Amino acid sequence: MDLGDWVLKTRKEQGQDIRSLAEKTGVDVSTISRIENSHTQATVLTAFRLSEGLGTPLPNIIEALSTKYQVHQMSFEMGGSVYDGSVLTLKDVKLLVDRYGSNDDGIVRTYLVNTLNRLMEGLSIYKPGFFDDEKPVRFNYNDIDRLLFRTRLYTFDLRYPLPIRPANIRYVYEHNGALISSDIGSYLSEKRYEALSRPSSNMLLRMTGTGSLDRMKLGELLSLDEELREDGRLIGLFWEVCRFEEAFNPPLKRIKYPTERSTLFEQSPLFENEEVEEVVAVRGKRSFEYKLARLYVITYRWHQYLNRSGEVLRFEKYL
Repeated sequence: MDLGDWVLKTRKEQGQDIRSLAEKTGVDVSTISRIENSHTQATVLTAFRLSEGLGTPLPNIIEALSTKYQVHQMSFEMGGSVYDGSVLTLKDVKLLVDRYGSNDDGIVRTYLVNTLNRLMEGLSIYKPGFFDDEKPVRFNYNDIDRLLFRTRLYTFDLRYPLPIRPANIRYVYEHNGALISSDIGSYLSEKRYEALSRPSSNMLLRMTGTGSLDRMKLGELLSLDEELREDGRLIGLFWEVCRFEEAFNPPLKRIKYPTERSTLFEQSPLFENEEVEEVVAVRGKRSFEYKLARLYVITYRWHQYLNRSGEVLRFEKYL
């Protein structure tokens, strides 16, 4: 059975019509129809949305597809089996984002300023030479605004720590931690060199770039997981990244727009009032909630790179 057959069968068993599934998942009716009729292959993100809309966990889907893709021996070391409080979970990230959204942004900004400044101090002490001849800066409230909000002229981002080891990402996954798209590139960084002579080399390059969730076909991911002998771990990593995207960067058609201006934007000194409505309308990847969620995770990744994440107070304990 391929994914299209499974979607059609499951949808009918549940008594869902195609329009209700489209509304629930944010996937176009025409796209669902093409997938069900095997006229197109679903991307990983689309497959995730459909599985969530049909209330079916990943292992059950793969079991249904196992004959076609020959991955029936996968052990599926799915995330969520262990949690010891040492990693950021999706719940942790949502707590910080929700607290900012409840007009209590002062404590969130203070937390981020302190955490980022501790990071700068740690890099100076434990990674001598990291800044070369540059003088480490200290973050302030305005820096947080610049990282979270974009203007027509510029945008700022905190860089992802490229030196972080794949083992760190695997640890996060196995301990039910939140994962972002940049984590996939880090996890696969060593495997790109191992697979240079394999047919999968080009696929690996595509997977580690931006937008891989929208480009990678589920069938390709299943085949690659088997070829790299990941036993389902690679698929699980992608699935958890999809979960993060859905939490903070859902399809535009599923977003409920506020009827009044958001005070979050009005509080930022970087914006004039006439810019507020334009920014509120952009609820995609560059929205403040998505950037705030990624900023929290990336900051934590830097502390993992220093092997000092255990010393960083999660926001929950900071309150």
